[in-house]
Amino acid sequence: MILTGVNDGIQGERVVCICRKINKQRVVVGSSAHRALELVLEGTPAKCFVLKPVRALQ
Repeated sequence: MILTGVNDGIQGERVVCICRKINKQRVVVGSSAHRALELVLEGTPAKCFVLKPVRALQ
């Protein structure tokens, strides 16, 4: 299934994005003291796919 609607998302431990331009980059709060990056990608179309799915936490 390919998600194409607004606010559709994917989740994985390793995600690849293909785009023509990175429009905006900012640091956001991650878990605990860790920081994460948020990127806004632009393209015709910008694509992302999961290389490694999320493992179950034990």
